[in-house]
Amino acid sequence: MTFNIFSVLNNTKLINDAIKNIPPEDTVQLWVNDDFKGESELCRPCVFKTHPHQNLYYPQMMNVMMQNGVIKLAYRQGLGPLQTFNLMMHNALGNKEEWVGWLHDDITISLEDIQSLKDAIHDVPSCVYKINCVRKENIGTTAPDPTDLCVLYNTSRYWEIGGYDTNYYFYCSDIDFHLRQLAVGNVQHGVDTPSVTHLGSTSTKTANAFDTEVNTLRREFDYKYHAFKYPNQ
Repeated sequence: MTFNIFSVLNNTKLINDAIKNIPPEDTVQLWVNDDFKGESELCRPCVFKTHPHQNLYYPQMMNVMMQNGVIKLAYRQGLGPLQTFNLMMHNALGNKEEWVGWLHDDITISLEDIQSLKDAIHDVPSCVYKINCVRKENIGTTAPDPTDLCVLYNTSRYWEIGGYDTNYYFYCSDIDFHLRQLAVGNVQHGVDTPSVTHLGSTSTKTANAFDTEVNTLRREFDYKYHAFKYPNQ
């Protein structure tokens, strides 16, 4: 199985803490910036994918933002997180991987809990689109766990609804994804993973003032788009 991890911080200590207990027979695929230079500091061999961000000059930035008369909240050229997710799952489809893993770059999880997630693959019905690392009290609920710290996606179920809606930047996209899965009869399955720790918001804590403002605008846009898409919620 391939476990994917997205990182924009190039923080090898955080990455090592996240991947150190992934079973050696599994593949770790790191999606990092194209200036990542920490390969020699990693605790295990990894496959590298880059999501380059090319800084735009101000006029270019304005042109991108005003395409089609709609403000697009992007000041760098490159893939957003949901586009990267869909690319990750395109790779899984091309590689004929039935299940594929994804985890945050700022968590820790034990080998035993990772194995519990993998073991669940053999027990869940075919309508399960995601096996989620959840808090014990959330097991058996139909709502998506808000953390999604370590997840196994079923490739066929993922593409049954067309993947993530990339009209979102990121916020509310998990709710939309879950609602669309429910609409076709698919559900998620939670596995209690008590070992998991999560630092949380590591990228936003280190963001400069401009990045913080852009992120605020992205969040506001996503909330408005979600309200437009689901007016009765």
